[in-house]
Amino acid sequence: MVRRWGFTEVEAAGTYKLPLPEFVALVKKAGLRIVSTGADFATLEKDPGAAVKDAQALGAVQVMCAWIPHKERFSRGDVDKALPVFAKAGRAMRDAGLRFLYHVHGYEFQPGPDGTLFDALAKGTEPGVVDFQMDVFWVVHGGGSPVELFSQYPGRFPSTHLKDIRKGTKVCEPTGNAPDETSVALGEGMIDIPGILQAANKHGVKYHFIEDEHPRSEDQIPRSLKYLSSLR
Repeated sequence: MVRRWGFTEVEAAGTYKLPLPEFVALVKKAGLRIVSTGADFATLEKDPGAAVKDAQALGAVQVMCAWIPHKERFSRGDVDKALPVFAKAGRAMRDAGLRFLYHVHGYEFQPGPDGTLFDALAKGTEPGVVDFQMDVFWVVHGGGSPVELFSQYPGRFPSTHLKDIRKGTKVCEPTGNAPDETSVALGEGMIDIPGILQAANKHGVKYHFIEDEHPRSEDQIPRSLKYLSSLR
């Protein structure tokens, strides 16, 4: 179904309880190529080499971590804990020819001494060792501006998650949590998708992954693709 929609490159999110070789074989049989995959923080902290091996087995070129463990409110202490973990993992992946990214999840837009806690993450990491994946839904939900972030940190966002937020949803909420129903088809919500794509083109984004967390994502994704085609 995904291939019929027109996709050729995808981002993996686990293997859905299948052995990794079996999962890779099924993806290839469908005519898809995995270019990016996730790695959880605990694996990166304990054994970044395992994340490297999994990514290589999948054929990925990017590895992203989608969540920094924290209590109810993300803090500067959580940033400080993540920085050495990301640096070590990023160097291991760079040495293996992979690119390590932290997936921005919205809770990083708490105020901090460097601006926001995302600024602390960006300024505390080395470009090319630790870079970022911009989930435009979570950036806006958390109170950030995707277009401004592209300009502020040029070249550090090689990929995005393209998502739209249902109109009327409360934003500037740096929690990293929102009901799945607030994810709507691209072009049907409040996010400036054309402006984001223009800025992304200017600042070297290579991959845009459509992520749709709505319970009826199978109905929404074709509408998102139709909308993107209308922008050409």
